[in-house]
Amino acid sequence: MPALWQLWPLRVSHIVEQLGRSSASSVVEGRPKPAIPVQLLLSVLIASFLHGFIAYSKRPFELGVPVELLLGTVNFVVVVFLFCSISTVIYYRKNLQLSLVVLPAILMSLLLIKSDMVWVAMAGWSAVLAPSVLCGRLALHNHSISRIFLASVVALVLFGSLQMIPMWQVLASSEEIAQLILETEPALSASGYSAENAGQIKEFLTFFLRVLPALTVMSIIMQFALGFWLFARWQFIRGNKNLKLPPFSSWRIPFSFTPLVLSGVLLRLFGNDSMTIIADNLLLFLTLLYSLTGISLLGFLLQKGRLSIYLKLIVYLMLFLSHIYGLAFLALLGFVDSFFDWRQKYPLPIGLK
Repeated sequence: MPALWQLWPLRVSHIVEQLGRSSASSVVEGRPKPAIPVQLLLSVLIASFLHGFIAYSKRPFELGVPVELLLGTVNFVVVVFLFCSISTVIYYRKNLQLSLVVLPAILMSLLLIKSDMVWVAMAGWSAVLAPSVLCGRLALHNHSISRIFLASVVALVLFGSLQMIPMWQVLASSEEIAQLILETEPALSASGYSAENAGQIKEFLTFFLRVLPALTVMSIIMQFALGFWLFARWQFIRGNKNLKLPPFSSWRIPFSFTPLVLSGVLLRLFGNDSMTIIADNLLLFLTLLYSLTGISLLGFLLQKGRLSIYLKLIVYLMLFLSHIYGLAFLALLGFVDSFFDWRQKYPLPIGLK
């Protein structure tokens, strides 16, 4: 990964410096100035080709696990950069310039990928472009930062799920997952694992494969969240106060998510095998979201209770060491928070804000 940041066009610090050379305020009568650095467009061009080559090109030979992991890490960082930079280009109303720098990379991806996987590449590129373009357009029209993020994430999950369908189809039933686990037994035996250890590994792999769709969706959301944070931070520094990021202690999931929780529970209780797998993934996804806002509410309550930093660390450490029970507690706390806004009902004293 360090080698990536040494690439001159992709250095984030360099781009920030270039962006900052113009006027401190990027907004004139509610609209950003049209001029953007040429280096930013060049960076988008290079990052697009990198992403297209790493994600969609056919490997002429086996590269090995370490190299593939390294390429995956590089691609992760590149996609984060694309989310941020494409949103910035759209925000500055450079739609034509964006098309000129991204379309060649898309065409390269379609040429490099296997013919029966072309639509996967198209869905993958849509998962990068759609939320980024939507983010830039909504920011341009001065929508709230929460609306920008949520609308962009919906577009991201929609197209990201389309890209993942071929992989998810293999995991459509417990029998297919069991068959995949059965194929690992010779490798586990050859590696010298005892029957007990092999059984534990197979149980973990079974759970992992069962919830893999939720984990992949969370991964792409995390990528976009990092890119969105960079985009919002840069534009806020440059004068767009509408993109000020709210403090973490104010994060909460709206009550409108409750029907998703009820749907997941009902599918889990009364659905068939495929429906229970869908329910497991939906509930895991929501559990992770609610646990994040549970941490937010917990931080607010600890701050309101005027606990010292040492006591706060002890509380967080106890939750961390409690593993699944701590996660369940945080998720429940976040779920309750969606019904009742504790922060508004019991605001912090002025001295603690």
